[in-house]
Amino acid sequence: MPCWGGGGDDKESGADSGGGLSIDLEALNIDEDEEIEAFVVDEEEAEGALADGDGEFAGQERGEGEPALLKRLVAGGVDAGVVGGLEIVFMLGTHLIITQIAGSIFANMEALVLVLALDLVVLFLLSLFYSVYFVGGWGRTPGHRYAGLIVVDLKDRPVGYMQAVLRYFGTLVAVLPAGLGHLLTILDKQGRGLGDRLAGTKVVYRRSS
Repeated sequence: MPCWGGGGDDKESGADSGGGLSIDLEALNIDEDEEIEAFVVDEEEAEGALADGDGEFAGQERGEGEPALLKRLVAGGVDAGVVGGLEIVFMLGTHLIITQIAGSIFANMEALVLVLALDLVVLFLLSLFYSVYFVGGWGRTPGHRYAGLIVVDLKDRPVGYMQAVLRYFGTLVAVLPAGLGHLLTILDKQGRGLGDRLAGTKVVYRRSS
């Protein structure tokens, strides 16, 4: 009888143990469901952040980021070609008109110096207008657009005309000493040259949508 009683107690304790075990499994199942739901929610939030442009890699998903040096060179080459072509047209027209009026300018040193000075002034004004108009009004020059680049401020906002003016003169100062000022563009991690530092701007790659 005592053994039977003990056996009964063991069965009851076993039942209790079994009951406790089933409760633990149920609690574990609930935790797993909650973890799965939390994972799904987190994944949806991450996808939403990428769609809205938030997160560390959002810019990369949209094809945005720091431009490669080659793209900067391509943009500069296109812009130099456009401005240089316009300057050549002006020079040829000016020389032709002056030659028709006063004869060959190469025979008169003073006339030649004056014409060359006029060409330099026109080149300066043309490049100033070209850069300020396109960067200040559109955020990019034709060269930038061809290379997929755009000029923005340090908070990725569009730049204004005043910033475009400061950027132009800063770039001009970098060009004057045989272009040595552009070494800063190569050494800087964000590719910001003297003009960008002066104007508080940067050039980024932005793939057209």
